[in-house]
Formats: sequence, C-alpha cells, structure tokens
Amino acid sequence: MKTTVQAVMSSLICVACASYQPDGLSGGYSETRLWDNAFHVTFAGNAYTTQENAEDFALLRAAELTLENDFSYFAILDSANWTSTSINTSHSSSTANMSAHYGSAKMQQQGGQTSTSLVPHAELDVELFNAMPQGYELVYEAKIVQQSIRTKYKIDE
Repeated sequence: MKTTVQAVMSSLICVACASYQPDGLSGGYSETRLWDNAFHVTFAGNAYTTQENAEDFALLRAAELTLENDFSYFAILDSANWTSTSINTSHSSSTANMSAHYGSAKMQQQGGQTSTSLVPHAELDVELFNAMPQGYELVYEAKIVQQSIRTKYKIDE
C-alpha cells in the first residue's frame, strides 16, 4: 500500500515537471526581444517532456507574447528543435562529460546501472503582426493557437 501511494505521488510530481511554466530548474519557456515586434522563444523540457510538448509550448509562448503585445498574428522566421544529451561516465577517479544534439538521450551510470532520459528543446524566432502578413510561409492567429494548445494540454488561463 505504501509503495502504491509513493508511486502515485511520484507520478504526479513527474507530470508537474513537464508543465508549461517560465524557465526554471525543471525546464520551461523564456524569450528574448529581437526588435519591437519580434522575439526569440525557447522552451526547454526535461526527462518527462516529449518533443511534441516542447514544440507546442514554444508555439504557445509565441502566441501569448503576440497577444500580450497587442498583436493578432505571428510568423515563424526560423525554428530549431532538438533533444540534448549529456553522457556522464565515472571510473574510479575520472569523469567524462559530453553533450550532443538531435535525437540523442541523456545517460548516467550509477553503480553499474545506466538510465536514459530525453531532454527536448524547441526554439522559434517570431515576428508579430496586427493583420495577416503576406509573403511568410508559417503564419498563425495567436488566439486560435493559444486556445488550441491550452485545451490540448488542459492548461488553465
């Protein structure tokens, strides 16, 4: 019984780790203003975040920034999605660290056991507009994106 309660509590904590939040110890979003109506948006996940979550949460943050700055549309100027990797190997007195991108896993060896976890990231450069812009390949209506992703992940406003 005690083990079952601990497993349920652990699962709830892990679900909370993958939530949409400002950047912190367990991941989250951040942004940098590039010019008056453009931002670089980043979402860094954790071991409990899927790549799809990271991409959706970066889109959600772009939609929120659009609305917070009194715009209606945003266009993606550039994007990057990857999964970072850290491999930690310990031997008596030596430690090796390595990181790589694009679909790798994080591995740690502890007492002869190896654990693997993915750490997805998504980045977007977005430009904000009051009216539907012409000449851009990827343009989104911020209210629709915000509502859709919040509904998909059951995120309260």
